[in-house]
This record gives sequence, C-alpha cells and structure tokens, in this order.
Amino acid sequence: MIKHKLVWCSDDWLPYHFAFCPSARAWGEADKRYHLDRAYPDHDACSIHFIDREGVSTTLVCVGEHVKSKRKVVGYLVHEGSHVWRQMREAMGELTPSSEFEAYSLQAIVERLIIAYEASRGPLLIGGKR
Repeated sequence: MIKHKLVWCSDDWLPYHFAFCPSARAWGEADKRYHLDRAYPDHDACSIHFIDREGVSTTLVCVGEHVKSKRKVVGYLVHEGSHVWRQMREAMGELTPSSEFEAYSLQAIVERLIIAYEASRGPLLIGGKR
C-alpha cells in the first residue's frame, strides 16, 4: 500500500519546503534529484535539511517502514515536525517567535505531516477524519 514518492506538505505562501518520505525507494529518488549525501536511515525516524535547486530551504521527514505502532508514528512525526519548525524559523529569520506563533506553526506542520503519512501509507488516526 505504500506509495513510493515524496508527499510535499508545504503551502505556496511558506518560504520553506518540507515533505514526508514514505520509503527507501522514495528516498533513493529524492537522492538522485537533490543529492542528499546520506543513505536511507536505518533507525526509526529522521529529518534531513538541504537547499533545493531553487535555493529554498527544504526538509525531508522520514519514519522507518518498520515502525508499525501508530502511537510511535505520531510521536515521531511530532518530533521530526519540531525539527522542521526550527529549520523553517531560522530560514524566515524568526529567531524569537511568540509562544502562540510557535504553537500554531508546529500544529500546522504536524497536521500536514500526518496528512502526508496517510496519503502515502494509509490511515493513521482513528476514524481517519482530517
């Protein structure tokens, strides 16, 4: 059921790109395009940050295909989403955001990562409603 392509989470208005990478095969394709200089992770989850061809800061988020616990997947998406937020914040020059701006931003990032996970690997949340 895994779809082997990156699922982009970014909105057009964001000065930052991020995507969920659902598989080793998708990672390989991304490596060919973006020259990631890193092998597909052999641990539970990771993020990799780079500058894309258009000069935009970009992050790929990966949760290992072997992770089957939905609770762990959500935890990893939150963890990796916080890395996306830090990179995005630095790219925007927003070094001391208000707590509400930070909370809403992290919420939006994690929601998009969950949607991307479900689009590429299937239902994650109970009821599947977004």
